[in-house]
Amino acid sequence: MEEKKIKYGLLHCHSENSQYDSALKVTELIRIAKEMGAPAVTLTDHGTMSGIDDFLSAAKENGINGIPGVEAYIKEDNDLSRRHLILLAKDEAGYHAISKAVTDSNRRIFSTRVKEYPCMNQEILNKYFGPDAEGHGHVIATSACVAGVLASILLANKEIDVEIEKQKKKLSTLEFNPTDSSYERNKKRLEDLENMLADAVVKRDELKKLSEQKFAKKEKAVAALIDLPEYEERLSALEKEKEESRKAKEILPDVKAAIAKAKKETTLLKKKIKEFEEKAEQFFKLRDAILELEKGKRSDEELSMATKKAALEYQSLFGSGNFYVEVQYHGIPDEAECMPKLVQIAEELNIPIVAANDVHVGRNTPEDFRARQILRSIPLLTLGMYSESSPYDEELYIKSDEELEKSLLYIMPRGTALMAIQNVGKIMDACHVELSKTPHYPKFIPEVAGETADAALERMAREGIEWRFPNKEGWDDVHEARLKRELKVIQDMGYSDYHLIVKDFLEYGRLLGRLPKEEIEGATYDKAELKNYLEQKGYDVGQGIGPGRGSAVGSLVCYLLGITAMDPLKYDLLFERFLNVERVSLPDIDSDFSPTLRDKVIAYVRNKYGQDSVTCIMTKGTQAAKGAIRTCARMLGMEKYNDKLALLNLGDTLAKAIPNGVGIKLKDYTENHWEDEDGNRYDKDPKTKGSRYVTGLREQYKDNPDAIEILKDALRIEGTFTQYGMHAAGVIISDGKPVSDYVPLMWDNVNETWKTQCDMVQAEEHGLLKMDFLGLRNLAIITDAAMLIKKRKRIHLDMERLPMEPIVFEKIFAEGKTNSVFQFEGSGMKKLLKQFKPTCFEDIILLVAAYRPQINGAFNVNHITHGCLFS
Repeated sequence: MEEKKIKYGLLHCHSENSQYDSALKVTELIRIAKEMGAPAVTLTDHGTMSGIDDFLSAAKENGINGIPGVEAYIKEDNDLSRRHLILLAKDEAGYHAISKAVTDSNRRIFSTRVKEYPCMNQEILNKYFGPDAEGHGHVIATSACVAGVLASILLANKEIDVEIEKQKKKLSTLEFNPTDSSYERNKKRLEDLENMLADAVVKRDELKKLSEQKFAKKEKAVAALIDLPEYEERLSALEKEKEESRKAKEILPDVKAAIAKAKKETTLLKKKIKEFEEKAEQFFKLRDAILELEKGKRSDEELSMATKKAALEYQSLFGSGNFYVEVQYHGIPDEAECMPKLVQIAEELNIPIVAANDVHVGRNTPEDFRARQILRSIPLLTLGMYSESSPYDEELYIKSDEELEKSLLYIMPRGTALMAIQNVGKIMDACHVELSKTPHYPKFIPEVAGETADAALERMAREGIEWRFPNKEGWDDVHEARLKRELKVIQDMGYSDYHLIVKDFLEYGRLLGRLPKEEIEGATYDKAELKNYLEQKGYDVGQGIGPGRGSAVGSLVCYLLGITAMDPLKYDLLFERFLNVERVSLPDIDSDFSPTLRDKVIAYVRNKYGQDSVTCIMTKGTQAAKGAIRTCARMLGMEKYNDKLALLNLGDTLAKAIPNGVGIKLKDYTENHWEDEDGNRYDKDPKTKGSRYVTGLREQYKDNPDAIEILKDALRIEGTFTQYGMHAAGVIISDGKPVSDYVPLMWDNVNETWKTQCDMVQAEEHGLLKMDFLGLRNLAIITDAAMLIKKRKRIHLDMERLPMEPIVFEKIFAEGKTNSVFQFEGSGMKKLLKQFKPTCFEDIILLVAAYRPQINGAFNVNHITHGCLFS
C-alpha cells in the first residue's frame, strides 16, 4: 500500500519584514501554504516581529494555524558574530515573552556598514524564557540554521579561519616589513641632523649678529684719533671687524640654506618614522590578533563537547520538550559538515530534531530569486557593491514535505529525515496563539482626590458651561439634553478617562504655547506652577494648540472641555459621527500642535503616565514605482558595468515617465492600453469621446535591453517593504504598564525614541489607545505673529474670540488669498473660492463639504448637511 503523505506545516519562514533579505509578503506566504495544504505556518523574521499582525490576520482568514515567532540574533559583547535562534510562541504568554525579548534586543543594536542588528544575549534569554520567567514553558526554540546557536559552535574553527583571513588581508594591505633596517637608519640620521641643526642655529645667530653690525660711529671715532699714536692700531682692528662682518654676510645665506635643507629632511624623516611606527603598531596588533584567534581554535572533540553543553543549556532554559535541534540542507558545504553531527549529538542527548527549509522566497522561480537578490543589494549599492546570487539561494523557497525530505536525504538516513519532518507536526500541534482583545487604556490621574473619571468629566463639562456660555446665555434645554446624552454615551462606553487626558495635555500645551521658544524645553510639567510663571512674566499670547478638528467637533462635551472650539448645535453637527453605541469604535480626536512645543507636550504625557507607557507608532516605507526603477537601474549598472551610476540617466528618464501621485502603479505604464478622457484604462478602445491609445514603456524602449531589464526588475520589487518610519502624529498611551507588555517595540535612531512594531490600526486591535499629536507649522506662524503684534502694537489677540468680519471673506477667501489656510491651500480650492465668492462662514462650510468629496472621486450630500469642514 502506498504510504500516506501528511502535511506537517512550515517551520522557518521569512517575509519582506526581514529587511533587505526577502521580498515575500506574508499574504503570499499564507496563500502558498494554503495551496500546499499546510495546516500551520510560522513567521520567523530576522530580529523583528513587525509582520506578525498581518501574518496572524492572513492566517486566520485562510483557516491556517499561524504561529508567531522570530529568528533572534544572539550575541554577547565579545562574540565575533551573531548566532541565530528560532523562538516560537506556544500561546499568548509565549507571544508576550518573545515580544518583550525582541523589545529588549533593540536596546542592544550592533551595526555594520550596511545594516543594524538588534541582538539578544544570555541575560535577555534568561529574563524571559528561563526557569523563573513567565515565558518559561510557553515558547518552543530551535537551533536554527547553519549560523545557529549550535551549528556555529561546530563551525567555530571555520569562523575563526574566516576572521584570520580578514586580518591577514588587512596585513597584506599594510605593505609593512618589520625587519626593514631603514627605520633605525632614519632614527640615527634624525638624531645627527637634530644635533647638527642645534649647532647650525647657534652659528647662524652669531653670523647674523656679525653681519648686521654698523660701523659709522666706529669709523668716526677712529678718524678722530688720526694724529694720535694708537690710530693705526685702532684702524687695523676696525678693518678686521669689517672683514669679519663682510665674511659673515657672505657665509650666512649658505648656513641658512643648510638649516632649511636640514629642517626639510628632518620633517621628512619624522614623517617616515611616524608612518613606520603607526604601521608597526597596526602590524603587531593584527599579528597578535591572528595569534590570539589561532589560540582560540579547538579540537573537533572540544567543539563537540561545547555543542553538547550548549544544547543541554538551551533545553534547560526553555524546558523539557521545548527545545529542538533544527536540521536543514540547501546544498551548502558547511551544512553537510555540521548537520549530521548535530543529529548525532541530539540522539546522544535525547533532544528531538526537527526539519526546516530556510524560506526566503515564495516559489522556485527565477523571478522570485531575482526580487530577493535586488533587495539584498540595496544596502550594498551605496558601497559600490551588490549581492551576487548563488546556487544555495535557489533552495530557499517554500518546500513541500516531499521536497524537504529529498533535500535532507543527502546528509542523513531516510528514517532520521522522516522523524525530523514528523516533529514539525508536533511543534505545530503544540502552538496555538489567540491574542486577547482586552483594552489597556490609560486612566486619568484625578485632580480631586478620590474623584472618579465619570464624576470628573461631568464636573468639568458643567464648569465649561459658564466659560463657553457666560451667564448661560445661549444655553437652552436642547443643549442640556444633548449634554446629558453625550455624557451617558461617553461614560457607558468607558471613554471618560480618554476625554480628561486629552483635555489635560491640551491645557498644558496652551499654556506652553505662550512661552518664548527658548523657554519651552526647560518649562515645568506642573500646570499651576507654569500658569503662575506666565502671569508673572506677562506672557499672555500664543496659539500653540489648534482648536480641534475631526468628528470630535460634533461633541458638545468636547466643546465644553475646551478640546474643540465650536458649539456643534449651532451648525447641527452630529455627535454620532464621533461616538456611536451601535458601532463601537475608539474616539479619535485630532489635536494640532505647534512643532516648537509638540515634543514637550509628549514629554509631559510621558512624565505623567510613565516613560514606558507612552510610545510612538511605526510606519513602513515601500518601493514606489519611481524608486523601484531607480534602484534597479543602479543594480543593473553594477552587474553589467561595475558602476552603479552607469545607467543612472536611463533610470531617471524611465522614472520621470511615471506621473507623481498616490497609488501610482508601474504596471499601468509599462503595457500598451486605451484611456478615456478621464484617464480610466481599458484593454480595448472604449469608443468614447476623447479616448486615446497609449504606448507603454515596454513598447517605447523595446530596442533598449537595459531599459527592458530595469522595468522587469522594478515590477518585481515594486511595493516591497524597505524601510521603517514613524507615524507623524500617532502616540500610544497605555494603562500605566509598559507598552512593551502588549506589543513589541523598536528603537528609532532618527527620532531617538521608541515606537511600536505594528501600525496604528493593529495597535488599537491589541487594546491600546492611539492619540494624535499632529505638528502644524501654521500654529507657529500664528503664535509668532500674535507675539509680535503684542510687542510692537500692545494689542492682545485672543484667537478663539476673533470676529469673523465680512472683510475677512471679501478680501481673503473670495479672492483666493488662502496660502497656509488649512484645506484652502490648493489651487483647485482657490479657484472655487474665486468663483463662489463666499461672504460668511456658512459659505465656507458648504464649499469644503462640496469640494473634498470630489477630490476623493465621489460626492456626498451628507457632508454638506453636517459640515464637512470638521471631518
